[in-house]
Amino acid sequence: MTGAMGANNQVVTSVSLRSSARRLSRGSARLSALGPPTGQVRQVHRLAARACHDFEQGAAYYAAAARFMGPDGSATDLRKVNRLLGRGDAGVNRGSDNMSTAVADGSFIGPPG
Repeated sequence: MTGAMGANNQVVTSVSLRSSARRLSRGSARLSALGPPTGQVRQVHRLAARACHDFEQGAAYYAAAARFMGPDGSATDLRKVNRLLGRGDAGVNRGSDNMSTAVADGSFIGPPG
């Protein structure tokens, strides 16, 4: 998720929003590809899955906002775009919080035995 949002000084355009949305939507598939969690990591896995869900919600709002923007960053409905971006940011922020907690909790898990 680290590179999903692009650079801080990047102009927000329909293209950048769609790109971010695609990247943010990949988390659940990548988490599933790791396989089912074992006993020690179940709680961490639940947090990571929740984070992926939050990222995907943010991605859906970004994709929706992209429909009201041009490739140059101009918005056809600025109020709607701002509302959708705010909701997208809220989802991504929740995802970041949950993922940070999952990483922190996971760092305390030692090898079995």
